[in-house]
Amino acid sequence: MKRLTQKNPTILIGMVLCIIVSACSSPESDGIKAAKMAEKMAVDYQKKRNEIIREQNKAYESYLKKFDSYSFKTRVDAREKLNEYLEKSRESLQKHEANGYELGNIINEYRDKLKSKYVTNREKEEKFYYAFNNYQPTKLNSIATESVNNDYQSQINAKIQAIIPPKPDLERLKNDLIGRTINNLTTGYTNWKLNSLDELNELEIRNSTDSGAEYLFDINLILQGAANKWEANVSAKYVLGNYDDWRINTVEGNMNIVGTGKYNDCISTQFIQYRGLGIPDRPVEFTNSCDVSLVVEGVATFSGITNRSTREFNIQVPANGKTRLPGYVVEFNIHFVEQAGL
Repeated sequence: MKRLTQKNPTILIGMVLCIIVSACSSPESDGIKAAKMAEKMAVDYQKKRNEIIREQNKAYESYLKKFDSYSFKTRVDAREKLNEYLEKSRESLQKHEANGYELGNIINEYRDKLKSKYVTNREKEEKFYYAFNNYQPTKLNSIATESVNNDYQSQINAKIQAIIPPKPDLERLKNDLIGRTINNLTTGYTNWKLNSLDELNELEIRNSTDSGAEYLFDINLILQGAANKWEANVSAKYVLGNYDDWRINTVEGNMNIVGTGKYNDCISTQFIQYRGLGIPDRPVEFTNSCDVSLVVEGVATFSGITNRSTREFNIQVPANGKTRLPGYVVEFNIHFVEQAGL
């Protein structure tokens, strides 16, 4: 075998220099090395993302060209068709972004591996980070970040917003009333919250008004509770606006109990006259002879020291019990006697 030192001294010198250089890596060179690796992965990531965005823009453009031919009746239908066009590119973009997190982990692991040589020397570690953080990318700066064409989106949104969906019908109205509260004008009862269609005996649309952006229903309801029936007069307002369909916005109105008369014979009354603290008193005592709690509502005239006043009263009389209407009662009239509770 021929000796290399005799025949090829130049090659030997080059090999020695390569060994020296590789063995003498510096914090600065390792920092730049990690930064270049990060740049390369970022460039590849951005190029792939731009390809996906371009495909997405093509989908928007194709959808716009065919929009009128679909003759959409509702905004929901139009958006569902748009989702079909964008499904592939959206899935690709989601997967690509998920891969981006993994690339970040790879970059951090590689950087930390190179940095590990300098963890025992704070000065060298700072030089490494300085070189890494201050490296100026060349390729990445030349790649523009592409984005979804906003003009496509605004055009599509304008076309979809121009679609006026069919007005809500009776069945839609019934279901939209579920969960809504109606004010109770009958003293002694709470407001009514409609929890299910089983509580709705009847619904009559008295009138409807279409103002373009709003749709107003004037309706009568018969509500069935565990104890009583109720009549309600309600205005239900629907709005469209930027929504994809009509939405019930407000439910305003009131309700009153439907008198049955079946508890009238349960209540008997009597005046009780006596003097209390020197002031004449003449309360009315209501006696309930039935085994259910009852609400008695009516109007009474009261005599004061200088004048008389008339006002409505509402009292609850327990089952097989008694309740008094206090004050000097001149006269009274019962409007209804019904079971307590909704």
